[in-house]
Amino acid sequence: MDENIYIYIDIVNQTLDRLYNNDHLLISGDASERAIQFHFAKYLEDIINCIDIFDGLNVDCEYNRNLVDEKNIRQ
Repeated sequence: MDENIYIYIDIVNQTLDRLYNNDHLLISGDASERAIQFHFAKYLEDIINCIDIFDGLNVDCEYNRNLVDEKNIRQ
């Protein structure tokens, strides 16, 4: 198992806390999944930008595209 698993879990928990605290109306209302996803991603990126092991990374909600081309994961 990845030695950073507890860091990842904490990051997701912090992100969810921010989402629920700041945007609870999106969740309890009739907001689209994309709207909720956007706000989750915004909070996630804010958090990971403060952690050295994630230096240089960003959150991309359109994970399956790179402009008009499909994204490929570098091996």
